[in-house]
Amino acid sequence: MDELLVTNAARKLFTLRGILPSTWAIPSDEKTRLSQSPIGIAIFNSPASVLNLDISPIPPRVRFLIVIDGGPLHAETITPQEQIGVLLHEFGHHVNPPPKPTDDAALIASWGRLASGSNHLSEDELFADDYARHCGFGFHFANAMEKMKNIGVPGFDHPSIDERIGLLRTTSEPRLNLAPLNEES
Repeated sequence: MDELLVTNAARKLFTLRGILPSTWAIPSDEKTRLSQSPIGIAIFNSPASVLNLDISPIPPRVRFLIVIDGGPLHAETITPQEQIGVLLHEFGHHVNPPPKPTDDAALIASWGRLASGSNHLSEDELFADDYARHCGFGFHFANAMEKMKNIGVPGFDHPSIDERIGLLRTTSEPRLNLAPLNEES
């Protein structure tokens, strides 16, 4: 699973923090699903104006990048388990998307929520949250969100953040629409 890290900076930082993907305690099917995904993880260090993705070359399987600011990963405020929860949430956007709207009205309503900025409690976010929960990191991700809210990370002041944190801490069945596994691997 460490092939998910597509930059030297990501490998170094994940090693330093003890969060190499190969060490994540997630179900084996999810390790397979993530390894088969067309996603890579890259690190940049603040300020963003110094973005150097250090990718040479991008592996052919990678079609999407999760680009992470290395600053918070260096911070001791967010634990390694919470950092893994955040990463699983980000992967969840790709491997556990909500079902596609089946009619034009639902699609237009979805676009309307995006355009109005009221997307914090969207199905996209809830399904991504539930992927972290499905992998056993829901409480960790909830704690990370709470910490980011408390330290004033932009976007975490929205009222729906508290609702998402509460949902992550429930024992209800997670919303799942998992990408199929490639049986050839």
